[in-house]
Amino acid sequence: MVADLHSGSETSPDNHLKPPRYSLRTRVVTEKTSSIERLLVSHQKEVAASIPAANNRMDRSLRARQVRRFRNHLLESDKHNAALGVIADADADFLSSVI
Repeated sequence: MVADLHSGSETSPDNHLKPPRYSLRTRVVTEKTSSIERLLVSHQKEVAASIPAANNRMDRSLRARQVRRFRNHLLESDKHNAALGVIADADADFLSSVI
């Protein structure tokens, strides 16, 4: 074990050989995905507020279609977002098959 002079903790001498846990690319993808999710949530709230709640089942279906259309618009407007959409769809398919 080697003492780290900056933090005062002991570290293994092999720590400098390990790659960083998260790369810059992963961070960018995460930030892009979270910004899309934030846009979707805010749009979903706007759509929910604009549709009267008389027939709840039909309203949920209508809201879901409008949110899906908005999400598809976001994903089609940028090539990078389109790639993220494919990843998100694959993740959703995998999770639904596991559950």
